[in-house]
Amino acid sequence: LAQAKADEKVSNKFTAILKEMAAAYERECDAYALTRKSPLTQLIVDGIVVRGSLYGTFHTAARKMLKSPDAAVRAAAERVWELLKRYKVNPEGQMDRETGALTSLCSELAGPYKDDVAALCMTGIVERLKAANDRVCALIIERDAETAEKPVGEMKAARSDINSIYRRLVMAINGDIVYTLTTDFNPFVAWLNAYTTRLRRNVLHERVEDEEKGDEGEGDDEDSGSGGNGGEDNSGDSGDSENSGDSSDSNDSNNPSNPGGGTGGPTNPPSGGNPGSGMTPLPDDDDEEDEGEGI
Repeated sequence: LAQAKADEKVSNKFTAILKEMAAAYERECDAYALTRKSPLTQLIVDGIVVRGSLYGTFHTAARKMLKSPDAAVRAAAERVWELLKRYKVNPEGQMDRETGALTSLCSELAGPYKDDVAALCMTGIVERLKAANDRVCALIIERDAETAEKPVGEMKAARSDINSIYRRLVMAINGDIVYTLTTDFNPFVAWLNAYTTRLRRNVLHERVEDEEKGDEGEGDDEDSGSGGNGGEDNSGDSGDSENSGDSSDSNDSNNPSNPGGGTGGPTNPPSGGNPGSGMTPLPDDDDEEDEGEGI
């Protein structure tokens, strides 16, 4: 979008489309702001760490008390240990499941097992564990309420709109080049082709086969031109080859009707349905991954 606005000939010719693209870009930025991580998430993570540490302390102490020389303490420890084995709490497990399990466990430790906990001298730890778990639970509820207020599908709709406008711009420039044979847009087309190729290769990790085949073809031509037959001069043959290449409009990268080069002419669209010209359209929305495409 910035490059199209900076190109005077493109911005003057396609002002209306660029205005639509700018508006769509603003909608995409607003939608992206809605997808950012909630600040409550880090508070939840910190609460889970504290909760896990307290539970680990309680679990270790209860296990050690099983070997206490005091029979009453040992009996209380055995009852509490059986309770812990029944719940099988894993502090690093699924958040909602472990939060619910700890809520029920703390209720039993503060209720029917209150005397056993007091016999083990761990009433304070249980109270702190319950407070930490209640804080995590409250933060989860608050974050869920915050997320429920956000509209769903805004980012996907915004990207779909801006990609559609981009394709309209590509088709408009291609059509102007084909029917007027203008060269005014060649610098913008060359920049866009290079930019799109770099994104496809480095970001989407695609293999740009057309360019690789073109490079291999050039290497073959050089090899064939350098070969000699007993010292004969082959400059005439290579000159004919160059002339024949110049006379082929469909393969000339400087031809205004096909600024990107390649064998597909502007009036011969590829099988993907995108406009056949040197300008490379974006991939279809169905092929996007979560990070999507931008302008």
